Amino acid sequence: MRYHVSWHIDFDHSDCIDVLDAAKKALELVRDPDGTAIVFKVIDTQTNRTVLVDLVDDNIAEIPNS
Repeated sequence: MRYHVSWHIDFDHSDCIDVLDAAKKALELVRDPDGTAIVFKVIDTQTNRTVLVDLVDDNIAEIPNS
């Protein structure tokens, strides 16, 4: 099986000086073991099933395909 896994965050423009800085700050959040980058959107590329996975409580919520 193949999956497309994504995580995104919105930064206020005053928090970042440029696009590289924004990417670096996002990477810091993902790598922080005590951070809040814990919810991911996962798409099964074979079935197109889309879910949100919350890693704190191992919750999986279906997202209807539009």
